[in-house]
Amino acid sequence: MGTKEKNNIHKNKSTYAVSSSPIKIPSYAWKVLAVLSLIATMVMYAETMLIPAIPDLIKDFGTSYSMSSWILTAYLVSGAVMTPIAGKLSDIYGKKRILLIIMAIYTMEKA
Repeated sequence: MGTKEKNNIHKNKSTYAVSSSPIKIPSYAWKVLAVLSLIATMVMYAETMLIPAIPDLIKDFGTSYSMSSWILTAYLVSGAVMTPIAGKLSDIYGKKRILLIIMAIYTMEKA
């Protein structure tokens, strides 16, 4: 790149104006953010709620501590495996539809 081209680039960069007015974020975007944040928090709690139950698993099912850790591992791995699968399904069938289906399955599972 020659000196003349570099000077033109600098001249062009200086002609761009940066808007000083704040960007207005629509109210529905805040609602969507709140709902998705609550869902993420719920999933986080659901994935960690098995940890305090490990002593009860050992006692109720008569298993060893190592077997109960395998149960926890299987639970967490199944969640990790389903994440990209749910992402691909949402690309195919729509994000809202898949999110609602997963939430319905999750709600039936916990009830």
